Amino acid sequence: MKTIKLKAPAKINLTLEVLRKLPNGFHEVRFTMARINNIYDEISIIFESGKKYIIVKSSNNGIPLNEKNICFKATKIFFEETGKSAGVSIYIKKNIPIGAGLGGGSSDGAATLKILNKYFHHPVSDKRIIEMASEIGKDIPFFFSSKGASLIEGMGEKISETFIFPKSNILLVNPNIHISTKHAYERLSPIIEKIKRKENISRKMMAAIKKNDVGLIAKYLYNDFEIILEKEQSIIKEIKDELIKLGALGALMTGSGSTVFGIFKNRKEILAAKRKMKIKYPDFFVEIG
Repeated sequence: MKTIKLKAPAKINLTLEVLRKLPNGFHEVRFTMARINNIYDEISIIFESGKKYIIVKSSNNGIPLNEKNICFKATKIFFEETGKSAGVSIYIKKNIPIGAGLGGGSSDGAATLKILNKYFHHPVSDKRIIEMASEIGKDIPFFFSSKGASLIEGMGEKISETFIFPKSNILLVNPNIHISTKHAYERLSPIIEKIKRKENISRKMMAAIKKNDVGLIAKYLYNDFEIILEKEQSIIKEIKDELIKLGALGALMTGSGSTVFGIFKNRKEILAAKRKMKIKYPDFFVEIG
């Protein structure tokens, strides 16, 4: 038996534009994402040669542990693609909140594919494994990037450009509310054409990242889903306002929620903000990214 472990980092959306609903029922989107390396799940896979099984276990009972699990799906598609086989026991130590807009599931799936490819001595090319990843989940290819941020278009599967995300002081707050992506899109779809936003805000964000300008990055934070979700879940706006009050240069909900993050100028300010947010919201997930 052999065990391979890998960290599966979280992500945040710095911008998220939902441009239109497509005839196939999906949506055309454009957004920028950045990896949050300080917050991560831990994936451990034990391989038993000469056997054929997939077992998934987790520290969190809120995720499926059967064929619906994203790590299970990743393993299955890998074996189908390569013709390889082994007994595989996957353990997911969940640190990233579930259904929080932080990409925990997608990152877990990416980590699983990376571990499998490593164990079997890389039978799948980098290009092909990313194609496989997109068949399981639209966000998974992002976690294969060697750089920390990407501009993503299409239906969420097209990585148009990747770039290094500057070291930033980011505080994440999750109010323990699960908002399904499906619900968020259903609520947003009827008003997509009425949304007024700065022209191509995602490309402006990309330029700000390339300039390594944290102030500009904070200025261009944007998420279409906030339009409807701040009305449905007032705590999202409340957290954003509180982060700004505590000195954040900007604050935003990531993905379809419900995690909110703020960008701070320096370490001293973010540590003070974290202490105060933990006192104000003792039951919330509050961590520096």
